[in-house]
Amino acid sequence: MIYDQLAKELVKYQFVLLGVKTHNKGSLDIIRGKKRVIGYLTEIEDGIHPSKLCQFMGVSTARIATILKSLEKQNLITRKIYSSDKRKVVVNLTEKGKLLGLSYQKEIIDDLSKLLEKLGESDAKEYVRLTKKVMHLSIEN
Repeated sequence: MIYDQLAKELVKYQFVLLGVKTHNKGSLDIIRGKKRVIGYLTEIEDGIHPSKLCQFMGVSTARIATILKSLEKQNLITRKIYSSDKRKVVVNLTEKGKLLGLSYQKEIIDDLSKLLEKLGESDAKEYVRLTKKVMHLSIEN
């Protein structure tokens, strides 16, 4: 089936693309650990339960706990326990964390902008359109 071949090719390209900047310690390193948590809290949703971060990142609760402990020590996040249910915790960015998140966001936008510019306006718009479509199709499943 042609879709199996295309999917295999796409997986290969995505691994290469995700590795391009991470090997050079560049800003697209947000795909891992602390940067990814800061990025999620900045870009998607601040004030969430650690379990949601586990789902988003596809890692264990122990890994998230380690990341959050490190971020808390650096004064980048706070963890607040619900008064009504002591088992529930909410993670929020501190002002320092928000500034760092905005700095990560700017780096990523700058890098992606340069990459999209190399594609040209028409191909860049098409790439973003298709990526958005794939995201929505993935969410529906």
